Amino acid sequence: MEVAHIMGAKVRDVMTPGPIGVDYYQTIGETARTMRDWGVGAVLVVHDQMLYGLVTDRDLVVRAVAEASGPDGPVGPVSSANVIGVDVDAEVYEAGRLMRENHVRRLPVIEDGQVTGVVTLGDVAMEHDHASALAAISLAVTDRALVSVDEAEATRLVRERAVRRIPVLADGAAVGIVHLGDLAPAATAAWPDC
Repeated sequence: MEVAHIMGAKVRDVMTPGPIGVDYYQTIGETARTMRDWGVGAVLVVHDQMLYGLVTDRDLVVRAVAEASGPDGPVGPVSSANVIGVDVDAEVYEAGRLMRENHVRRLPVIEDGQVTGVVTLGDVAMEHDHASALAAISLAVTDRALVSVDEAEATRLVRERAVRRIPVLADGAAVGIVHLGDLAPAATAAWPDC
Protein backbone atom coordinates (compact mmCIF):
# COMPACT_ATOMS: atom_id res chain seq x y z
CA MET A 1 0.00 0.00 0.00
CA GLU A 2 1.19 3.47 -0.85
CA VAL A 3 1.18 6.25 1.72
CA ALA A 4 -0.09 9.56 0.32
CA HIS A 5 1.73 12.84 0.73
CA ILE A 6 0.44 16.43 0.65
CA MET A 7 1.83 17.22 -2.80
CA GLY A 8 -0.72 16.00 -5.29
CA ALA A 9 -3.29 14.87 -2.73
CA LYS A 10 -6.72 16.25 -3.55
CA VAL A 11 -9.23 17.81 -1.17
CA ARG A 12 -11.73 15.06 -2.12
CA ASP A 13 -9.31 12.53 -0.59
CA VAL A 14 -9.22 14.15 2.84
CA MET A 15 -12.58 15.92 3.25
CA THR A 16 -15.48 14.69 5.30
CA PRO A 17 -18.31 14.07 2.81
CA GLY A 18 -21.98 14.74 3.45
CA PRO A 19 -21.77 17.92 5.53
CA ILE A 20 -24.44 18.62 8.12
CA GLY A 21 -26.49 21.75 7.56
CA VAL A 22 -29.07 23.74 9.49
CA ASP A 23 -31.48 26.45 8.44
CA TYR A 24 -30.66 30.10 9.24
CA TYR A 25 -33.76 30.30 11.44
CA GLN A 26 -33.17 27.04 13.28
CA THR A 27 -32.74 27.75 16.96
CA ILE A 28 -29.39 27.87 18.72
CA GLY A 29 -30.55 25.03 20.97
CA GLU A 30 -31.60 22.83 18.03
CA THR A 31 -28.28 23.53 16.34
CA ALA A 32 -26.34 22.56 19.47
CA ARG A 33 -28.32 19.32 19.69
CA THR A 34 -27.68 18.64 15.99
CA MET A 35 -23.94 19.02 16.61
CA ARG A 36 -24.13 16.74 19.62
CA ASP A 37 -26.21 14.10 17.86
CA TRP A 38 -23.96 14.01 14.79
CA GLY A 39 -20.73 14.33 16.80
CA VAL A 40 -19.51 17.38 14.90
CA GLY A 41 -18.09 20.71 16.00
CA ALA A 42 -19.43 22.74 13.07
CA VAL A 43 -22.42 22.80 10.76
CA LEU A 44 -23.20 24.73 7.61
CA VAL A 45 -25.93 27.37 7.77
CA VAL A 46 -28.34 27.59 4.84
CA HIS A 47 -30.59 30.56 4.03
CA ASP A 48 -33.07 30.52 1.12
CA GLN A 49 -31.51 27.25 -0.12
CA MET A 50 -28.07 28.90 -0.41
CA LEU A 51 -25.01 28.47 1.77
CA TYR A 52 -25.03 31.41 4.17
CA GLY A 53 -22.26 30.53 6.57
CA LEU A 54 -20.82 28.12 9.07
CA VAL A 55 -21.33 27.92 12.83
CA THR A 56 -19.05 26.12 15.27
CA ASP A 57 -19.55 24.96 18.81
CA ARG A 58 -17.19 27.78 19.80
CA ASP A 59 -19.40 30.31 17.98
CA LEU A 60 -22.36 29.10 20.03
CA VAL A 61 -20.42 29.79 23.23
CA VAL A 62 -18.66 33.04 22.29
CA ARG A 63 -21.35 34.65 20.15
CA ALA A 64 -24.54 33.22 21.65
CA VAL A 65 -24.11 32.21 25.28
CA ALA A 66 -21.63 34.97 26.14
CA GLU A 67 -23.91 37.56 24.55
CA ALA A 68 -26.91 36.21 26.49
CA SER A 69 -28.72 34.94 23.39
CA GLY A 70 -31.17 32.31 24.50
CA PRO A 71 -31.42 28.81 23.06
CA ASP A 72 -34.58 29.85 21.21
CA GLY A 73 -32.87 32.53 19.13
CA PRO A 74 -31.98 31.87 15.48
CA VAL A 75 -28.54 30.44 14.75
CA GLY A 76 -27.98 32.45 11.55
CA PRO A 77 -26.88 35.69 13.23
CA VAL A 78 -24.22 33.90 15.32
CA SER A 79 -22.72 32.06 12.33
CA SER A 80 -19.73 33.16 10.31
CA ALA A 81 -21.11 34.50 7.03
CA ASN A 82 -19.41 34.75 3.64
CA VAL A 83 -17.39 31.58 4.04
CA ILE A 84 -14.57 30.73 1.67
CA GLY A 85 -14.93 27.41 -0.16
CA VAL A 86 -12.44 25.18 -1.92
CA ASP A 87 -12.91 23.05 -5.02
CA VAL A 88 -13.13 19.30 -4.49
CA ASP A 89 -10.29 18.77 -7.00
CA ALA A 90 -7.95 21.38 -5.51
CA GLU A 91 -4.75 20.11 -3.94
CA VAL A 92 -4.71 19.82 -0.16
CA TYR A 93 -1.94 22.42 -0.15
CA GLU A 94 -4.39 24.93 -1.67
CA ALA A 95 -6.92 24.27 1.11
CA GLY A 96 -4.18 24.90 3.69
CA ARG A 97 -3.20 28.14 1.94
CA LEU A 98 -6.82 29.35 1.91
CA MET A 99 -7.18 28.55 5.62
CA ARG A 100 -3.98 30.39 6.46
CA GLU A 101 -4.82 33.47 4.37
CA ASN A 102 -8.40 33.71 5.64
CA HIS A 103 -7.71 32.72 9.25
CA VAL A 104 -10.21 29.85 9.25
CA ARG A 105 -10.07 26.23 10.36
CA ARG A 106 -12.75 24.77 8.08
CA LEU A 107 -13.68 25.14 4.43
CA PRO A 108 -16.80 23.95 2.65
CA VAL A 109 -15.82 21.76 -0.31
CA ILE A 110 -17.52 22.65 -3.58
CA GLU A 111 -18.25 20.32 -6.51
CA ASP A 112 -20.37 21.44 -9.46
CA GLY A 113 -21.62 24.44 -7.49
CA GLN A 114 -22.81 22.33 -4.54
CA VAL A 115 -21.28 21.81 -1.11
CA THR A 116 -20.24 18.16 -0.93
CA GLY A 117 -18.06 18.13 2.15
CA VAL A 118 -15.95 20.00 4.67
CA VAL A 119 -12.18 19.99 4.97
CA THR A 120 -10.62 20.98 8.29
CA LEU A 121 -7.24 22.18 9.46
CA GLY A 122 -6.85 18.77 11.10
CA ASP A 123 -7.47 17.04 7.75
CA VAL A 124 -4.73 19.17 6.15
CA ALA A 125 -2.38 18.50 9.07
CA MET A 126 -2.90 14.75 8.86
CA GLU A 127 -2.15 14.83 5.15
CA HIS A 128 0.89 17.09 5.53
CA ASP A 129 2.52 15.52 8.58
CA HIS A 130 0.59 12.64 10.08
CA ALA A 131 3.01 12.55 13.02
CA SER A 132 2.42 16.20 14.02
CA ALA A 133 0.71 17.16 17.26
CA LEU A 134 -2.31 18.63 15.39
CA ALA A 135 -2.67 15.46 13.33
CA ALA A 136 -2.54 13.35 16.49
CA ILE A 137 -5.21 15.50 18.13
CA SER A 138 -7.37 15.30 15.00
CA LEU A 139 -7.04 11.53 15.00
CA ALA A 140 -8.09 11.31 18.63
CA VAL A 141 -10.95 13.78 18.42
CA THR A 142 -12.54 12.39 15.28
CA ASP A 143 -12.06 8.71 16.11
CA ARG A 144 -10.31 8.16 12.80
CA ALA A 145 -7.28 6.58 14.50
CA LEU A 146 -7.66 3.17 12.98
CA VAL A 147 -4.92 0.60 13.22
CA SER A 148 -4.33 -1.26 10.00
CA VAL A 149 -2.12 -4.32 9.90
CA ASP A 150 -2.70 -5.36 6.29
CA GLU A 151 -4.82 -4.59 3.26
CA ALA A 152 -7.59 -7.01 4.27
CA GLU A 153 -7.89 -5.35 7.68
CA ALA A 154 -7.83 -1.87 6.08
CA THR A 155 -10.59 -2.94 3.67
CA ARG A 156 -12.71 -4.24 6.55
CA LEU A 157 -12.26 -0.98 8.47
CA VAL A 158 -13.14 1.16 5.43
CA ARG A 159 -16.41 -0.70 5.06
CA GLU A 160 -17.19 -0.85 8.78
CA ARG A 161 -16.45 2.81 9.53
CA ALA A 162 -17.42 4.26 6.10
CA VAL A 163 -14.26 6.35 5.90
CA ARG A 164 -12.17 7.37 2.88
CA ARG A 165 -8.79 7.26 4.60
CA ILE A 166 -7.24 5.34 7.39
CA PRO A 167 -4.37 6.70 9.47
CA VAL A 168 -1.98 3.82 9.98
CA LEU A 169 -0.48 3.42 13.44
CA ALA A 170 2.60 1.49 14.49
CA ASP A 171 3.66 1.28 18.12
CA GLY A 172 1.10 3.98 18.94
CA ALA A 173 2.47 6.53 16.45
CA ALA A 174 0.99 7.59 13.14
CA VAL A 175 3.20 6.31 10.33
CA GLY A 176 1.05 6.95 7.27
CA ILE A 177 -2.34 7.36 5.69
CA VAL A 178 -3.94 4.81 3.42
CA HIS A 179 -6.46 6.29 1.03
CA LEU A 180 -9.51 4.41 -0.15
CA GLY A 181 -8.09 4.41 -3.68
CA ASP A 182 -5.02 2.54 -2.42
CA LEU A 183 -7.14 -0.44 -1.45
CA ALA A 184 -8.43 -3.33 -3.50
CA PRO A 185 -11.55 -2.75 -5.65
CA ALA A 186 -13.61 -4.67 -3.08
CA ALA A 187 -13.05 -1.84 -0.59
CA THR A 188 -13.92 0.91 -3.04
CA ALA A 189 -17.27 -0.68 -3.85
CA ALA A 190 -18.60 1.07 -0.74
CA TRP A 191 -17.80 4.44 -2.38
CA PRO A 192 -19.01 4.38 -6.00
CA ASP A 193 -17.64 7.86 -6.77
CA CYS A 194 -14.01 6.78 -6.27
